[in-house]
Amino acid sequence: AEYMGYGSQNVAMSMVHKQRTLIEIMCSYDYQPCIERAETMFKEFLADPLNSNIPPDLQSVVLFNGVRHGGASAFECLWSIYNDSSLGLTSSERSVILKALSKVEEPWLIQRLLEYAMDPHSIRMQDSGDVISRCFDNPAGRGVAWRFVRQHWVRLVTPISGISKMISGIVRAFNHPTDVATVRRFLEEQWKWLDEVQTEVAQLLEAADTRANWLGTYANRVGLWLQSRQPTATGQCKK
Repeated sequence: AEYMGYGSQNVAMSMVHKQRTLIEIMCSYDYQPCIERAETMFKEFLADPLNSNIPPDLQSVVLFNGVRHGGASAFECLWSIYNDSSLGLTSSERSVILKALSKVEEPWLIQRLLEYAMDPHSIRMQDSGDVISRCFDNPAGRGVAWRFVRQHWVRLVTPISGISKMISGIVRAFNHPTDVATVRRFLEEQWKWLDEVQTEVAQLLEAADTRANWLGTYANRVGLWLQSRQPTATGQCKK
């Protein structure tokens, strides 16, 4: 983890993106040294957000994993930092924090974040669509977000300026043919609310249909092929 960028200050610019990508992958697979380093840096950030030693290119990785593994206490602390005007956080820094909050794995905290997104006193309307979309990206929050959007549709689409981001997040989150059909039916029933983005929504739904059709055709084949390539008991791959 040290070599891959955590704490290394002598990294060639050509390697920065590659290192970040590898760290994201290692953390996403819960590689313990990666998670432990992220949690340590996250705690340091919470203690003093203005003097954090997190490399700028790794801040999102650290915050995302800090929240994902930190539960309610991490969520509450980061939300407090987001709302602390005395810190003078930039719009970009606040945006990273909102994205990190959407990584929390407790459904009841996803619900709270969605409620914040509907309250302009908590989260700016121009950021709400992105926050809701990010909740759909989170497998732990997808079901909560889908129920929330259907329940509060009119309140969400009337004032929201990021409606295209929200809808993109909804459509992108589902790939199974049955789920895609359900999303399509819902959006078509709400078509009158989508005057300004109807063309974009139609394109998103077309892409979702393509994904669903591909999965329906090839998912089982790919799964069987992958199983056939698993190592045998002797450690040799099947030919």
